[in-house]
Amino acid sequence: MAERIEFPTFDRVDLKSIEALAWPEAQGRCTAYCSMPGAALTPVPAVVIAQGLGGPLPAREHRYAEMLNKEGYATLVLDSFGSRGVGRLGDFGRALKVSASMMLADAMGGLRYLAGRPEIDGERIGIVGFSYGGMISVFAAYEQLRRVYFDKDGPMFKAHAALYGCSIARLDNPATTGAPILVMLGDKDTNISIERTGEIVEDLRRGGSPVTYELFEGACHQWDNDDTEPRRFPVSLKNCRAKVSRNNRISCERTGVTLGNMAGRALFMGLNMSLEGFTMLRNEDVLERSDAELKGFLERHLHRAGEPQLAVA
Repeated sequence: MAERIEFPTFDRVDLKSIEALAWPEAQGRCTAYCSMPGAALTPVPAVVIAQGLGGPLPAREHRYAEMLNKEGYATLVLDSFGSRGVGRLGDFGRALKVSASMMLADAMGGLRYLAGRPEIDGERIGIVGFSYGGMISVFAAYEQLRRVYFDKDGPMFKAHAALYGCSIARLDNPATTGAPILVMLGDKDTNISIERTGEIVEDLRRGGSPVTYELFEGACHQWDNDDTEPRRFPVSLKNCRAKVSRNNRISCERTGVTLGNMAGRALFMGLNMSLEGFTMLRNEDVLERSDAELKGFLERHLHRAGEPQLAVA
């Protein structure tokens, strides 16, 4: 059973207001759900799970946590929206109230928390994210963004996986930590720009990370959900395009408006949301393939990266 825990995080809308702070100055608290594998040898590898805009769902984030626990990983499911009292809002409200900087702070705080637990191997911690959380998983691979939260010798994720991750932001400085990255999309997903995702993949490769990019034929957004009939959404994030400068300013590519406050974020979404909309639909064949791809990726880069030492019941 998952243990409900809390750890420090930063409740700042923009990166610039975080970069001068240290963790003792983190005033926010992130709620998360930590679960350990069964009988295992310790220290074990671990995975932070970054939620999509729907929040941590039984059929998605908690399902992956259970699956990965069975594979021998500790897991930490983040609840970035519930922690800030906006879990009951719709997707637009949650996206407006909780910025990517906050969600990235939660992911980095989760990494810091797991690395401090003696039964977890701090050198074998990865991150898996879905949709908006998939973008956060990719963000965490950029060295510039890692250094907003940690110093040069601070912890880093050793593997990053993004399932149908949003294609919103690109960095002017593509340098990564060098950790491997897995990106999986569906070719029928109109909540994401496949063209822009390809550009982001090339940014990551130029930045120093090996990237595995899988584009699944016939898959819509969130092929792992419980919608057995197509569910339509009237707007999408496909045309939302932002950039992160070398000094950590986030702005709209089209207008140059800075997204450092809620008004700028609201204007950005209002001007760039696509009326094409998108569809969500479960796809069992693609789910089986993506599960196998994810397990294999984590096995290669986390399980095989170190040897456990102590036996526990």
